[in-house]
Amino acid sequence: MSVETELHEALLQSYTLAGNTANYWGNYFLRELRKKGGLVTAKRLLTPTRSAKIAPGLQALIDAGCPELSVEAVCLQPKFRVLFSDAELVEASKRLDALPSFAKKRPVPPGENFSGELADDSGFVEGAKKQVLVNAYERDAKARAACLAKYGFRCAVCSMSFAERYGEIGKGFSSMFITKSLLRHAAKSMKSAPRVTSSLFAQTAM
Repeated sequence: MSVETELHEALLQSYTLAGNTANYWGNYFLRELRKKGGLVTAKRLLTPTRSAKIAPGLQALIDAGCPELSVEAVCLQPKFRVLFSDAELVEASKRLDALPSFAKKRPVPPGENFSGELADDSGFVEGAKKQVLVNAYERDAKARAACLAKYGFRCAVCSMSFAERYGEIGKGFSSMFITKSLLRHAAKSMKSAPRVTSSLFAQTAM
């Protein structure tokens, strides 16, 4: 098998691996590859362009973490370099060198491969104290008492009484909901609080 034929087969294999790994199926690339052959296709793709934008195919491989499947990487393999001019090899190298560091794979010696492991002296801090500042809006107990004195403990929405439904345990139970938004009065206290029995509170069952 000639080197040119090997290049063609290598590019076909990269196409299949790119599709299975990155879900990028370069149909135009495959069509040209089958029609013109690997060498002609690769040389066209290595033609310098004025645009600094990364080609969609190479970008998809970068996103998938496998730029080694790119045409540039294949052409730079030692056995295929003889098929390309110095200018084409420089262009391929320039494109790969421009990739962000996170997209470049580096060999990791077996002695440094500790994936998922923690050092014996590693530790975690639990219960650390931190200060959290929040806004708290006070509720007036007198307003609640005034509301219950006027409207009683029966729900204003469904007329249910906790005492009637649950007996002794439900006596005196009720929730109050302000009919005016507290957020609109966040900058100052509501001066209308004394008028709670007529407008501010409605009694309802949870």
